[in-house]
Amino acid sequence: MTERPYSITIIDDHPMVASGLQAIIKAHSDLHVNHVLNSGIELIELLEVDSPDLIILDISMKDMDGVQAAKIVRSKYPDQKILCISTFYQQSLYAVLKAIPVQGFIPKLTDTNTLIQGILKILAGEDVYIIQNDENIETKRLVLTEITNKLSRREVEIMKLIKAGKSSKEIADELFIALTTVSTHRKNISKKLNINDLNGGLLRFAIDNF
Repeated sequence: MTERPYSITIIDDHPMVASGLQAIIKAHSDLHVNHVLNSGIELIELLEVDSPDLIILDISMKDMDGVQAAKIVRSKYPDQKILCISTFYQQSLYAVLKAIPVQGFIPKLTDTNTLIQGILKILAGEDVYIIQNDENIETKRLVLTEITNKLSRREVEIMKLIKAGKSSKEIADELFIALTTVSTHRKNISKKLNINDLNGGLLRFAIDNF
């Protein structure tokens, strides 16, 4: 256990992805998310007044992509630790990120435990580059397709909201359905996916697979 949790800043312009990352990190006692931003511009502004222990930076963003943002951060703050993430990976990206340099790259399809271990290794001073080939990525996509085929469209919606860290009440409010209906959906999803823990088990499954 560290004397204080490491401070993490997440930059991702997809709110559900950002919320999912926040939920994963929040579950680890040594880590704390101090800021969640949705643009590289916001990150540059933040670093003028705050210095997180680690930046988790999405590669694909609308106003300023992660590569451009990382280059600016590195030029202004040479000691700042940066972990880049992305849904898609191209072999040429590895050389670009190493040249900046950033401390790591982890695909968004990576499982929860690997992500946390990667974050901790970077905070300890290591570089972490997890390279998934196209076959691995395609396998993940096939697994997700198999899972979603077992669930109704409403159940998939609920799993995505669970991944975003929403409570049952928040899900009910967002989908305009009764709280008891959400509870029923959670039970049905757990039964279809053979998940015994309706709370932590569903969240972990949603984060790892959606």
